[in-house]
Amino acid sequence: MCCRRANFESPVTGVAMLFRIVTGEDWNKIMHDCMVQPPYCTPANNYWETDCGNFTASLVYFCSFYVIITYIVLNLLVGEFVGFCQIKLLAMLRSEVFVMMNICIVVIWYMTLSCSQTVYIMTLSVMGFV
Repeated sequence: MCCRRANFESPVTGVAMLFRIVTGEDWNKIMHDCMVQPPYCTPANNYWETDCGNFTASLVYFCSFYVIITYIVLNLLVGEFVGFCQIKLLAMLRSEVFVMMNICIVVIWYMTLSCSQTVYIMTLSVMGFV
């Protein structure tokens, strides 16, 4: 393998290895290390006692894991960005500047609608802007 701690020998190192793959750190090197075949490895009767890998299983597992996790992480990042933009937009909508802009728009609309300016705006109509 690429280093002593990069292996699936225990659950802790396995999760650390999967996290390493998710971050994109040498995931293809780890995949190639899991593809090692004789004479470059030590074969044994028991699968757990050998350091040989499986070419097909390694290729399918690592490529599918990387594509699926990358898609999930990308969706999380896009979702966080959209949520952040919504929060900032709502904060802007509730700000005093936006309220003053709305009051100015209502006053301009009122002045253009009523040339004689004898029509009154009800206080309850403006309360939504204040």
